[in-house]
Amino acid sequence: MLMRYVGWGAFAQDVFKWDSNISKDGHVWGIYDPKEKAAFEKWRNEIGDKLHPALGGAMTEEEWAAARRSTQNAHYTSRTVIEAMWAMAERLGFTNGTVLEPAAGVGHFLGLAPERYQHWSTQFVGVELDTISGGILQQLYPAANIQVTGFESAKGIPDNSVDLVISNFPFGKIPIYDRRHPDYSGWSVHNYFFARALDVVKPGGLVVAVTSHWTLDAASNYRMREYLAGKGDLVAAVRLPQSAFKENAGTEVTTDILIFRKKDHRAFEGEAFRSVGTVPVAEAGETADVNEYFEKHPEMVLGRHSMSGTMRAGKREYTLLPAKDEDIEDGLSRVTRLLPARIAGRGSVERHVGRVTESMEKARSGNLIIDGDGVAVVNSEGVLEPPEWASNANKVARARDYIGLRETLKTLIRKQQDPAASDREVEDLRKDLARQYGAFVKKHKNLNNSQANGYLSDDVEFPIVQSLENVQEHQEPFKVKSGPYKGQTRFKTVKTFAPADILSKRTARPFIEPDRAESAEDALKLSMVFRGGLDPDYMAALLGREVDEVKAELADKGLAYENPATGLLETPEDYLSGAVKQKLERAKGQAEEDPRFEKNVKALEAVQPEPLGVDQIHFRLGSHWLPPAMIERFLAEFLDVAASVSYVSTEETSSWRIAARTGQRDAKNLTTWGVDGADALSLIEASLNLKFKDVYDYVEDEYGKTRRVKDKEGSLVARQKQREINDEFVKWAKDRSDVATEIETVYNRDYNGSILKQFYIPDVDRYPGASDSVMLRPHQKRAVSRGLQESCILVHPTGSGKTYTFISLAMEMRRIGTATKPLIVVQGSTVAQYAQSFNQIYPSARVLVPSDNQRNAKNRQKLLAQIATGDWDAVVIPHSFFDMLANDPEVEKAYLDERMAEIREAIKEADEEGDNEHTVKELEALLERKQTRYKKLLDTPRDKSIWWEDLGVDALLVDESHSYKRGEFLTKMGNVKGIDQGTAGKSIRCMLKCL
Repeated sequence: MLMRYVGWGAFAQDVFKWDSNISKDGHVWGIYDPKEKAAFEKWRNEIGDKLHPALGGAMTEEEWAAARRSTQNAHYTSRTVIEAMWAMAERLGFTNGTVLEPAAGVGHFLGLAPERYQHWSTQFVGVELDTISGGILQQLYPAANIQVTGFESAKGIPDNSVDLVISNFPFGKIPIYDRRHPDYSGWSVHNYFFARALDVVKPGGLVVAVTSHWTLDAASNYRMREYLAGKGDLVAAVRLPQSAFKENAGTEVTTDILIFRKKDHRAFEGEAFRSVGTVPVAEAGETADVNEYFEKHPEMVLGRHSMSGTMRAGKREYTLLPAKDEDIEDGLSRVTRLLPARIAGRGSVERHVGRVTESMEKARSGNLIIDGDGVAVVNSEGVLEPPEWASNANKVARARDYIGLRETLKTLIRKQQDPAASDREVEDLRKDLARQYGAFVKKHKNLNNSQANGYLSDDVEFPIVQSLENVQEHQEPFKVKSGPYKGQTRFKTVKTFAPADILSKRTARPFIEPDRAESAEDALKLSMVFRGGLDPDYMAALLGREVDEVKAELADKGLAYENPATGLLETPEDYLSGAVKQKLERAKGQAEEDPRFEKNVKALEAVQPEPLGVDQIHFRLGSHWLPPAMIERFLAEFLDVAASVSYVSTEETSSWRIAARTGQRDAKNLTTWGVDGADALSLIEASLNLKFKDVYDYVEDEYGKTRRVKDKEGSLVARQKQREINDEFVKWAKDRSDVATEIETVYNRDYNGSILKQFYIPDVDRYPGASDSVMLRPHQKRAVSRGLQESCILVHPTGSGKTYTFISLAMEMRRIGTATKPLIVVQGSTVAQYAQSFNQIYPSARVLVPSDNQRNAKNRQKLLAQIATGDWDAVVIPHSFFDMLANDPEVEKAYLDERMAEIREAIKEADEEGDNEHTVKELEALLERKQTRYKKLLDTPRDKSIWWEDLGVDALLVDESHSYKRGEFLTKMGNVKGIDQGTAGKSIRCMLKCL
C-alpha cells in the first residue's frame, strides 16, 4: 500500500489552493465571494480538517510545508519506464555495485530493481527531501542507506563513489543552492541533479535519469550542457511522450531519459548534444526547437513533436504526443536494443558511500573519531577517511587516547554551564579529566609538544584540547661541552607546560539571565548587557511594571531622553552626543509646545561645544566651507579683479573655478602677485583646489616641434608666491571684523556642532558564558559596548588586550542576536593565540580556527566549506585567507553600477547648473577611470571556492585593520610628499565585504 503513494504534484491545486487564506492560529481571511466561500468549505470538509495543521489536521507544520514544497517537482515514475531504465543500465554493462537514487520518493526505483540485486552485494542509497515520502522509504527499505534530506545536503556520498545513478530527477525552475558546490548555484533543479550525479558516479560509471526536456532543449542551457560534456559522455537519450507519467502520477509532461557515462581513461565517443536544432511538428507548417541529438536520432523519439503542450502556464509550448503506431512499452524495448552493449567502466577510484551513523552526525567536519580498531577523520562530505598516518600503530593508539581526552573535556565544559548539573557531577568529571590528562602526558608527552603530538592537529578541535596546558617559553643557560666553544655559556629556549585552571578548579558556571530587577537603574544596566541597548519592554518585564510607568521614571531620573525626532527613548550616551547643536534646536522648538522637553534643552545646553574664535579656527585658501562670495570679495579688494567664483562638489570630487570679468590685466594680477608663466588668479585657483601651480616653458626639439617642459625653478617661485598670497588672505580675513565673524559663524554652525559619544561600561564582572579566569578591564568593556551598537575602529595600543576585546565582542554579538556568524580576521602569526585565548575566556564556544596544515591552498577549500555549512559561534581566519575570498561578481557589478550612477548624476547636475566645460570634462574623465579600474577589479583571479556572500558571515572584526588602508579616496594634493594616492586592491575588496 505504501508503494502506491505518488506524491503531491498532481494534487497541488486541490490540496494547497487555500493555504494562503489560513493563518497559523487557524483564522480564515480574505474569502468574501459566496462561491469562493462554498468552495472553501467543501475543501475544508474534504481536505483541510483532515490534513491542515492549523485546522487540526493530521500533518505537522513541517510536514505540510514539505509537502507544499514538493509539489514543484513531485512527479513519480511509472513502472514501465523504471523497468526499461534498469534494462538499459544492464545492457550498458552495469552488473553490481553501489546504486544511488538521489530523488527516491517512496523508492520505486529501488523496489523495481531486478530481483537479483536484492540478494547480491548491491548497496542501495536513497535520498529524499519530502519527509512523508522519506518516512515511507525508510519503512519499505530498512536495509538500504536512506537519508531524508535534499541531495544538496546529503552526507557520506563522496565524489567518485557510486557505480550507477538511476532516478527521475525533480524538475522545475526553482534553483538549488549547495554551499559545498557553489559552482552550481542558480542552476535549475534538474540541471543541478545531473551535475552532482556526474560528480558522485565513478569514472566509467553510469547516470540513467529522467529529466525535463528543457535540459536538452533550452538554448539558455548551452553552458550547462557544455559543462556536463566536460565530465561525461552522452551515450543516448530517449524522448518520452507527455503521457508517460499520467497514469502513475496524474500529470502530463514531456521528459527525456538521458544516459551519461562518466569520463575515464577509456576512449569513448559520446553523442553531440550541446546545440539546439529544429524539427517539423504535427501542426502543418510549424517547427519546434529541439536538441541536435534528437534531430540526428529521430529513432530515439517515442512520439510526435507538437506545439500543443499546455502543462503549466496555459500557453502553447512544445510537447511530445504519443506515437500512433507504437505504445510506450514497445518503444522503450526497441530503443534499449539500440544502445551500445557493455560500455560501463569498473571504476578505478576506490571510494565508497558511507552510512551516516549517529556518532558521525554528532561529530564535526574535521573531527578525528574512533573507527573500529583505528581512527578516521570526518571530511566535509560527512565521509570517514583514514588520516595519512593511519598505518602508524603508535600514532593511532595515541590518537585514540586523545579522542577520549577530548570528549571528556568537552563534556566537562558543557556540564560546567549546565544548570541541571550538580557540583558533585562537575567535580567528578574534572577529576576524571585530570586523570586522563596525566595519563596522556605520562604516556605520550605534552599536548603542545609539536614533535610528539603535532600530527593531532588533523583534528579540528585540537586547539581546544591544547588549552589544557599553559605554554611558556624561557631561556636557560648551558655550558658547551665540546668543540671550539667548549666551556662557554650559551642559552636555549625551553618550553614549560603548566596545567590549565580547568584541571583543578571550576572555570565557568551557568549564566542565567535575571528575570527581575530592583530598580530602574538596575533594569537599564541589564538591558544594556542582555539587549545591547535601551529596551523599555524588557525593562518593564524585569520590574513587573507597566511600560509607560518605566519610561516616565527613566525620563524623570535623567536615565533616558525622548528624542523628539524619533519619539523613542535614548540613553544619555546616545542623546547627549553627536550633532548636539541640531538636537538643541529641535528640542527648543518642541519645548515651546510641550514642556516635557525643557529638560532636554537644559541637558543639551550643558554639553554644547564651546564656540571657537577666528584665531582658533584653521582656514586657508582651499577650505571648502568658505563662502564663494568671500573669495570674490578678496579678489576684488586684493587684486582689483571682478570675478565669479564657484565651488562644485560631488561625492567623488570637488573643484573651485574662477571666471574673471575685469581686472585680469591689472599689474597686481600679472606682476605684483603673479610670476612669469602664471598670474595671481591662476595661483589662487590652484590654491583653492589644494594644488601647487607648475610653470612651463615651450622649447623647440630637434625635429622642429614645440613641446612643453616644466620650469622647475619657476615652479618653485610660483609655489612660494602661493604661500604668500595665502598668508595675505588669512590676514585680510582676520583684519575685517565682518569677515572674521562670518568665518566664526559658518565654522561653529557647520563644523563645531558635534561631540563624541561616551560609551556605557556595563557593570558586570564577566559577560554571559565567559570564564572566571579572565577579567576584562573597563576600556575593554567600553569597546564591547560600542561595538555592539555601531561599526567602529578601536585604536588600542599593544598590550591593551585587543584579543579578549574582539573575542568578547564576537560572542556578545552572537548571544544577543546581532550576528549569527561573526568572523574575526587576524594576522597569521596570531591565529593560534586567538584559538587558545578563545578557549580560556569562552571554553564552550564553537569556534572554527584553521590549523597549520589547513592554511595552504588545497585545504583552504575545506575550511571555507566548514565556514559555510557550520553553525559557529565565531570563525577566526588569517588575513591571507580573507584576502582570497571573492565577492559574488553580481554584487561587485551592482556596486559598480551604483557608483557610476552617482557620478552620472553629478555630471547631470553640473550640466544643469551651467558649469563650464572644464568641470564636466573632469567628471567625465573620473567616470571613465572609475569604470576601467573597477572592471579590472572584477577580472581579479578568484579562489575557486565559495563567494563571500555564501559564507553566512554577518559580522566582520578585523585585527590590525591598518593592513587594509589605502582605500579609495580622491585628493588634489597629488604633489605633496607623504600623500599616497595609490589604491590597494585588497582594501577595496575588504570594503565590498562590508556592503
